[in-house]
Amino acid sequence: MTVVFPEHARAAAIAGAHAYAVPMAYVHGSDHRRDLYYAARALDNTFYVLACNAVDGPQPWRFSGGSAIYDPEGQSMGQAPGSGEGLVVADLDPEFMGRTRAVHRMLADLELARVS
Repeated sequence: MTVVFPEHARAAAIAGAHAYAVPMAYVHGSDHRRDLYYAARALDNTFYVLACNAVDGPQPWRFSGGSAIYDPEGQSMGQAPGSGEGLVVADLDPEFMGRTRAVHRMLADLELARVS
């Protein structure tokens, strides 16, 4: 799972991504990590994260659903249920992302550190 490695999302943000769409495969019992990782990647990189998880299935691979969209501040914009099919839809606002990046300057500060 690429999202557990912050460097993958950071590389996408540095390359200019405004959104980071990633599949996931979290089973029941790991929901806390699922929700934490994806919100953190959104906040770390001040971009949108669209996370799509598998749902249901036989044990021990009973997936926990919970697909979600996170805004550049790491806040959930909507989350699908933990069982059964679901759909999450949100408007991704590049102006909100720009305002967020103006306040939370992680990417700009990183770029300054790389140049120095």
